[in-house]
Amino acid sequence: MKALSRKSSITLVELPPTQFGVLNGDPSYDIYSMFRLPPRSLPRLAAVLKRDGWENVEMIHPKFHGTSDRLSEHNWRRIIESDVLAISSITRTSPQSMALADAYRAVNPNGLILAGGMDPSFRLEEWLEHVDIVGIGECEETLPELMGMLISDPGSLEDVDGIAFTRKGNIIKTHPRKLLSEETFRKMPLPYYDRVIAQKANVGVVEEERGCPYDCDFCAVTLTYGRRIRFMSAEQLINDIRQLHELGLSKHIFFSGDNLAGNPNEAISLLEALAQSGVPYGSITAQVSASAARNEKLLKAMKNARVKYLCVGFESIVDEALKHMKKPFSAQQNQEAAKVFKGYGFWVHAMMMTGTDDDTPETLKATVEWAKQNADTLQLFIKSPLPGTPFWNQMEAEGRILTRDYSLYDGQHCVVRPANFTPYQLQTMVFDGIRDFYSATSSFGRLSRTHDLRKALGIFAYTFFGGVSKVLDSPQTRAHMEFLKSIS
Repeated sequence: MKALSRKSSITLVELPPTQFGVLNGDPSYDIYSMFRLPPRSLPRLAAVLKRDGWENVEMIHPKFHGTSDRLSEHNWRRIIESDVLAISSITRTSPQSMALADAYRAVNPNGLILAGGMDPSFRLEEWLEHVDIVGIGECEETLPELMGMLISDPGSLEDVDGIAFTRKGNIIKTHPRKLLSEETFRKMPLPYYDRVIAQKANVGVVEEERGCPYDCDFCAVTLTYGRRIRFMSAEQLINDIRQLHELGLSKHIFFSGDNLAGNPNEAISLLEALAQSGVPYGSITAQVSASAARNEKLLKAMKNARVKYLCVGFESIVDEALKHMKKPFSAQQNQEAAKVFKGYGFWVHAMMMTGTDDDTPETLKATVEWAKQNADTLQLFIKSPLPGTPFWNQMEAEGRILTRDYSLYDGQHCVVRPANFTPYQLQTMVFDGIRDFYSATSSFGRLSRTHDLRKALGIFAYTFFGGVSKVLDSPQTRAHMEFLKSIS
């Protein structure tokens, strides 16, 4: 490794999903593909590095900085010539991200490769076959400390908490790093957005909180961010939105925290301060649980702060499934919550999960019918095992994992053997349910009940002109369907 200084070039890269997980391959699509959200981690990490005095930091996300959602020749040149390549990855994008690390290493053997994100945090051994150092969990404090140590004393990496690396063929995992305190979280610099992201994004992103009080067996959020929710300060939130306004990204804002309702008192305080601030912005989309419907003060605070769209993790209308997922709500409470949200005029994006051991073909059909009556949009996912989660451990112990092609770990594809379906049957029924929900007949039926006719028509146009087909009829999906048929 070459000697580093604060003038050394650092390139932060986050790759998009691709067909078959091929590096620079054809794009993969999902229900969110119509939105161009800025990368979540790169702007924050770039900001902390710049604050720490690193002078040559660039971000690359092919969706914004590349050509046709692929790395451009200019991107490749910047990556290959960088002193440090830092990759952020989720499980779905891990194959192409590891391939990028290998390509960099082949051309720049003296360069340093770092990796972070949920997937590297839980698959250290595999990642360390491709990269030099893995940052585990939150990295806003880890990364600048690590980079400083690489300048001052690169032989003492074991003194940096929250990393893993290899030395003489052995994996060394340092002392776990504590989660960011709320005080530290509130002192984080504003995310850094370069000119290209500001021009091409169509949604502004604000991480208003981190953590979730629940402990769902399929979710890696609490494993990464903990069960104690840390909120932004009101000043920080307002400054973040003001920056988005200056960049032209405040018309539609997505609160990326996993559960705004996880600490309702903090959320109410934050939303009330935002509503009174006078900072210009349009509408807000937030992620909540069904518990939000039981707090009238929170509902009113969301309305007053122009939260119009709710992504609600209902997950199921089957009580036993909810219990085994460790969801603290019943099917009846989900039903009541949906009615309350609609009664307050919120757009309801129902996030539902099927394929559990308590689901049957009948419950799957009922789930779709329930969503048609209670939601404006539907995300119907198959329960999938993300590495590190209890559900992963269970499926691996029971020998039910069907494929290690991690590019399929997107919730859209059946990757474990279900209890009450054949794999092919489950996949087919899920896709049929999505087509049914977004069909012309179902979509027109919801128009009379929607609180945002313009958005409803926009989504109908997107789905009618191929949006759903891009997701369900891709080459990789067709190949996976043939695989599932062969083992069913």
